[in-house]
Amino acid sequence: MSTETIIALRNLKKVFDDKGTRVLDRGYDSNTIFEELIKSKVNFIVRCKQNRDIYYKDKKINILSFANKGKGKYVLNFKNKCGKEAYCKVSILSIELPNFRGIKLNLVVCHGFGMKPLILITNITNDDKKICTSITKAYLLRWRIEEYYRLKKEHFGFEDIRVRSLRSIRNLSTILNMALGFLAFLGENWLKVN
Repeated sequence: MSTETIIALRNLKKVFDDKGTRVLDRGYDSNTIFEELIKSKVNFIVRCKQNRDIYYKDKKINILSFANKGKGKYVLNFKNKCGKEAYCKVSILSIELPNFRGIKLNLVVCHGFGMKPLILITNITNDDKKICTSITKAYLLRWRIEEYYRLKKEHFGFEDIRVRSLRSIRNLSTILNMALGFLAFLGENWLKVN
C-alpha cells in the first residue's frame, strides 16, 4: 500500500503543488508516508496508531500513554452523525518522531470523541493555540467521506455488483451517486416541510 500511496501523494503534489492539506487515517501512519509528506513540504494531518512512540521534550514516550495524561485545554463542540451534541477537549503540543529527530511536528489530542482519545500528528503551525480545534475539525470532515462510501457499500450493496470493465463500474457509481444525491435532496426538503 505504501508504494501506491506515495505515487498518489506525488501526483497530488504535481497537480496541486502545496495547496490544501492531506488528511489521512490510521492506515497511513507509517514512517514511509511521514517521510514522503515531510519531504514534499505539504500540510498534513495523520491520525496515529496507538502503539507509536514520540519524543516530547527529548523523552521517548508511547503516544497513547502521553495522550491520556492530559485532558485538553480547548473546547470543541459539534454534532455527531446522529445529530447528538458532542463535547470534546482538545490540546496541541510540539513533538518529534523517532525517525525524524530535529523536525518539529504538532500532536493534537482530542478527548471525548470516543472511548480513547483521537490522536493526530500534523506539521501545521500557527501562533494561535486554538488551531488545534481547526485541525480536529478538518480530520472529522474526513469522516463524512468515509460514511458516504460505507453507505454505498453496505446499504446499497455496491461491492456485490459484478461487471466486466472499469467503465461499467464508473457508470454504476455515477448512477448511484445521482440516486444518493436525489435522496438527500428529498430528505432535506422533507425536513423543511415537517
